[in-house]
Amino acid sequence: MTQTTDVEATSDQERRKAHAIHYNLSYIVQGAGHGTDGAIVLLHDIVAGAFAWNNILPRLAAANRAVYAIDMLGYGLSDHPWPADTSIWGHADGLADPELPKRTRVEDVINDLRATLPNGVQNTKAFEKVLDGYIEPWNSELGKELLFQHIRLLHPNYSNSVSSDLKALGRPALIIWAENDQQIPLKFGQRLHREIAGSRLVTIPDAGHMVLFDAPGAVADAIVDFVEQ
Repeated sequence: MTQTTDVEATSDQERRKAHAIHYNLSYIVQGAGHGTDGAIVLLHDIVAGAFAWNNILPRLAAANRAVYAIDMLGYGLSDHPWPADTSIWGHADGLADPELPKRTRVEDVINDLRATLPNGVQNTKAFEKVLDGYIEPWNSELGKELLFQHIRLLHPNYSNSVSSDLKALGRPALIIWAENDQQIPLKFGQRLHREIAGSRLVTIPDAGHMVLFDAPGAVADAIVDFVEQ
């Protein structure tokens, strides 16, 4: 996140900008010297902006906390992109901590990937030989930023909204799940199978979350069998 000071509203208020995802968000901060612990964040309603808190901000000085009044995306002095996701989820993404990737070193990301990716497979010795192929795309400043973006957008509300619609899919569905998936346990595959009428669940033994690596033959057999029928 990059921040710049725009306009000073009072001796204890500043108008700042922050770059979040692809956009610039404008906000008023009061009492920034108190730090972010216990800070008060103020969000406006659908037709307003940070200005809606103008008569409230001075009264909050007694709280001895930093106070942030934000122009959400598409409002006030923040960017007004069209089209853009200004749903509740979209605003939540924009207001989430976007500076975390900036504070994280590329080396730390790569070390974390190297340490944790083998947890997704059963055949760890064979996986060590191909591990670099999974890691190298993220081994740069841009790669690190992209990986954080992918992870940030794994918002459970998105997944849950899609999964609730699958019961009305109306198409043949094959669900392939690893028996020893430690990241997303088999019970979730069984739930999908129950909720999608007429679906087929194939459980792959001796395989972890990265089932395409652990059991490519079993996955291929399941797909061919499903297509032929």
